[in-house]
Amino acid sequence: MSMTDPIQWTNPQQQGHQWYTDDIFAWEDIFSTIPEATPEEEDLPYGDMLEKKYQFNKIPETQEPIYIPEAHLRGQKHVIEDFAEEEAQNIQQQSSLEQSQVEDLLDTKLQTDVQKKFGELFFTTKKIYELKDTLWVGGEETFDILWADNDKIFISYKFLLDETDDPTIFITKIEQDKETEEETVNELRFTFNEETSSLEVMVNDSLLFDEIQDFTEDQKKKLQVVDKLNKFIFLTSEELRKLEKEIKEKEEGERERKKLQEIFRNF
Repeated sequence: MSMTDPIQWTNPQQQGHQWYTDDIFAWEDIFSTIPEATPEEEDLPYGDMLEKKYQFNKIPETQEPIYIPEAHLRGQKHVIEDFAEEEAQNIQQQSSLEQSQVEDLLDTKLQTDVQKKFGELFFTTKKIYELKDTLWVGGEETFDILWADNDKIFISYKFLLDETDDPTIFITKIEQDKETEEETVNELRFTFNEETSSLEVMVNDSLLFDEIQDFTEDQKKKLQVVDKLNKFIFLTSEELRKLEKEIKEKEEGERERKKLQEIFRNF
């Protein structure tokens, strides 16, 4: 058989196709392009060896850091801070609006002078809760106000608001005798009954005064309740002023801290 003799296929389906032996011998040039295996690759399976030979160079995992001008970073930080401050103001405005709506609603219902005293105490107490949230000390259902603390006695008042039904203020008096270590706890409750439009005063879950039934007939009882409301309005107002002062000092400290940070950045 010469180099150009055709190869006869034994498979009938391949009849009609002719390959020449000189074409086959020419394929030897193909194998010359395959790199020889290194000694450490000779023991690798053939597929692994090819993959090792012809794999692409991997992209380095670490890249050179991108330089961002400090002025640009400061500008971006100011944008974020301004956005956060704007969002906080929006939330505060929404809260103030809701509080104003509640106050207006109650103001239309609180008609008598004793009822308005109750409203003043109610919203002062509510404001204390809001300021405590601003100072990140909120989340508690109650707050305490110290009334007396000396060598003989300790007295504090625990305040709790209930807005789920009729507006109610719970005031718990905790009194401790330091000599005997005896503790006495009593509860005073002011509730505005919206159904009857009457202020109710309860002591330890027992009704003591009903505005409609008792105050019209006995002005002394009314004066006693007004006097007690004035006492707690004074206590909560003082507590409110303390919190407002604390918040003001905190805001001033924050402004000073930002000022120092800006000076530090510009060094």
